[in-house]
Amino acid sequence: MNSTDIKLQSPQVEGYIGNVFTILLSLAVIIVLIVLLIRFLSRKNRLWQGNKSMRTLGGMAVGQNKSLQVVEVGDVVYVLGIGDDVTLIDKISDPEQVANLNVLLRQEHQDPVLPIPASLKSWLKNVTDRNKKQQEIALRDDHEEDHNTANFHELLHAKLERQSDRRARMDQLLNNDDTKEER
Repeated sequence: MNSTDIKLQSPQVEGYIGNVFTILLSLAVIIVLIVLLIRFLSRKNRLWQGNKSMRTLGGMAVGQNKSLQVVEVGDVVYVLGIGDDVTLIDKISDPEQVANLNVLLRQEHQDPVLPIPASLKSWLKNVTDRNKKQQEIALRDDHEEDHNTANFHELLHAKLERQSDRRARMDQLLNNDDTKEER
């Protein structure tokens, strides 16, 4: 491969990498939006269930088709083992312990969404700016190529006309030589 082949392939590879990056970034944004939507809906669900005398405070899977559930009924919290059957593991009736448990569970569900660091924002801006510049250069190159193609067509047409003129002159000279020889 010579150096012109490498130069021609380089913008295509950079464009490909930029497209892959854009797809991955879009996928990450979609995943973050889905997580935020799930959290929003779970909070909304807790608000709707807040007036009920019985509500689920949380749960955790401990195996296939087995989980621990924390349920509040009135002022009493029950820890239940759920599997093929339901088993009472613990009953918490002390109001102070129930309040502490509620505070801990609310804090667990209210994890703040991490803000995007400034360095990541600047890096994203640089990548998008670089992609825009590459697109502008590609458009400019396409325009120059169209201009060069038009120039090539004009040049080819002119050369072909000269060639046909030369051919006609050669035929004329050959005819003149043939007539001179016949005399």
